[in-house]
Amino acid sequence: MTDNLKLLLNPQSGNGLSMQYRKAFEKAVELFIVAAYLTDWDSSLKLNPACVSFRVIIGKDFGITRKAACEAVLKWLPPERKGQFLVADEIGGFHPKAIFWKEANGRCFAIIGSSNLTKAAFETNYEANMYSELSLDDYAKGKEWVKQIEGQCLIVAEGWLKKYNEAPRSWRTGSKKSSESGNRTQASPPIRNVRANRREAKDLDLIWQESGKLTVAISSLR
Repeated sequence: MTDNLKLLLNPQSGNGLSMQYRKAFEKAVELFIVAAYLTDWDSSLKLNPACVSFRVIIGKDFGITRKAACEAVLKWLPPERKGQFLVADEIGGFHPKAIFWKEANGRCFAIIGSSNLTKAAFETNYEANMYSELSLDDYAKGKEWVKQIEGQCLIVAEGWLKKYNEAPRSWRTGSKKSSESGNRTQASPPIRNVRANRREAKDLDLIWQESGKLTVAISSLR
């Protein structure tokens, strides 16, 4: 990476992340986007007509990616680019949030951080991302990495969407309906009861405290 590094902190940075994404779409002659999940798509984005290499690769873990967002991407894409929207169907633990692009003048850039392709990530969430110009070598590494991921992907199309097991929206609120729905997707692990976690942490603290007391007691007997 070069010294041209910029920190994009949401919501403090305002719409800085959105502005950089728009710049990437408008100026890129090569553009690669990888995200753990997709829940919203900004159809107002304008892709440079001169862009010769374009990929959007999303994850499907936990059923978080939304079918409606995928359909929005497909509607946004022109027919000749439908095959450039992929899902990491054969990868478990697909967790990147990055965008790499090259502009017509040969300069290369990246945004890497915590933001997935969601409306909240660009507007209201607390997110931390880094924007940087890349050396040609680093850009080539990023491009090759994306190419390797492609080998474990499927094209997002009607057939895949029909088979995709989307998690119910209600799991986010921990509603009784979602827990009783019988939908055994992988959506359950991320919403483990916070109070239970806190109780476990307190119990662990007590164990360490009692362990320390026991150690002191044993030492005093020697």
